[in-house]
Amino acid sequence: MNSEKNTQTAKSIVDSLFDVGEAWASYGLRVAELAVGTSARTLESVAKALGALSEQLKKEDEKQVIDAPAS
Repeated sequence: MNSEKNTQTAKSIVDSLFDVGEAWASYGLRVAELAVGTSARTLESVAKALGALSEQLKKEDEKQVIDAPAS
């Protein structure tokens, strides 16, 4: 009888540990999802800023060519 109780207690502990592990894995995956989403939005913002800077530099370069004195 004592052995059966010990087995049941051990099974209960293992089940509890498994549940805790599952909860932490779920939490970690959610945090990773949010982090990747934030990184993606940040990179998109940086890409747009770089594109705008590129266009601005192109316009300034074209203006210098147009305003350059003829030789």
